[in-house]
Amino acid sequence: MFKSWEIRGSDPCLVINSFDPGVTTGWSIHRIPIKELVSEGFKASIHCESFCWNSGEIYKFRKENQTIADMLKVSRFAWSLAEEENGDVFVIILEDFILDTLDSSRDLLSPVRINAKFDYAMKDSGICIVMQLASEAMWTVTDARLKSWGLYKAGLQHARDAQRHAILFARKYASKVDLRNKIDAYNHNGHGAH
Repeated sequence: MFKSWEIRGSDPCLVINSFDPGVTTGWSIHRIPIKELVSEGFKASIHCESFCWNSGEIYKFRKENQTIADMLKVSRFAWSLAEEENGDVFVIILEDFILDTLDSSRDLLSPVRINAKFDYAMKDSGICIVMQLASEAMWTVTDARLKSWGLYKAGLQHARDAQRHAILFARKYASKVDLRNKIDAYNHNGHGAH
């Protein structure tokens, strides 16, 4: 599924850049043709010529400020894939963090600090940022589904978690007209795609 980013049809695409922030931060970028996504669903849209994706990880030996810088580089690349004149829609997804443990290590709150710093760095960008719960993404987009769709990367747990968020959002975008209208309006009123 690693197609060239240059290969695309003329129909508008949803470009999703998602992150699973933490000591090791996962990232993913998906470009999904909107027409197929909305009319036929995510599973059908991955077979279109315009569909492409990639994912990876920003490793834990980096300091948090360097992680933010790397996240911004990934987001700039993802944003460059969205063509406003083509009607593309661009959105960034961040995994939300809910404390559910009594762990007292400094690393525990790394996702909270990274999300806050990234959100602050993006505050004047005009780009739509959506928060999603980890549990929702894990239940909806399992490893078995990623494997069946040919979107599984072995050994990169955080990258897969970022992918889960992208796919979860794509499915929400396809099935919830009010969400789709809100995101589309946000992008085409001087925000999002360039």
